[in-house]
Amino acid sequence: MTALELGAPLVALDFDGCIRPLREARPDDIRVDCLYRADEYPDMFHRKPEWSRKGQSKATVYLSRVAVEWARSLVDRGIDTGWATTWQRWANMYFGEALGFTLPVLVDTERTTIASRSAEWKAAQLTTVGSGRPVLWIDDNPPWTDRTGLFNAPGFRFLMPDYSRGIDEEIITLAEEWLAEHGAPPRQPTMMTS
Repeated sequence: MTALELGAPLVALDFDGCIRPLREARPDDIRVDCLYRADEYPDMFHRKPEWSRKGQSKATVYLSRVAVEWARSLVDRGIDTGWATTWQRWANMYFGEALGFTLPVLVDTERTTIASRSAEWKAAQLTTVGSGRPVLWIDDNPPWTDRTGLFNAPGFRFLMPDYSRGIDEEIITLAEEWLAEHGAPPRQPTMMTS
């Protein structure tokens, strides 16, 4: 089966540990000051912050500039890309402006039953969403078991960045090789400005 017979490739991105490395901030990171709302916050797989009397919580998060620029390049190239994150729609709500893009949500608590681990919950939904297409799933938390058969699907690839680095040049190189194999437009070199 060729890449064209499989259909357009789909890139499924996790947020925490991929776009947002779980480490101390670095000078080139993108700082995002968030004001979370209790009525607009993920209801599973997330520890609840301390809420003020108004139902708000302030937080500062840092995004990997390398990961953000690469993800933006996927969007700019017209590559089907979506969130496979426990943040679900709130990834767009809280981080979309800093990212410079929003993505369709591929995994959602409203579309499936709850699994005991986030990775199995995501895998179950990606099996359906990516049916008949090559899927590249980038996540720092792999499923313990593959009950869905996703990992054996034609064209499927799982890449696991180190959660403390997030999506880095090594992961990007592997992802770009996979994208090229599936007919996606190539990444253009970025121009660094001072």
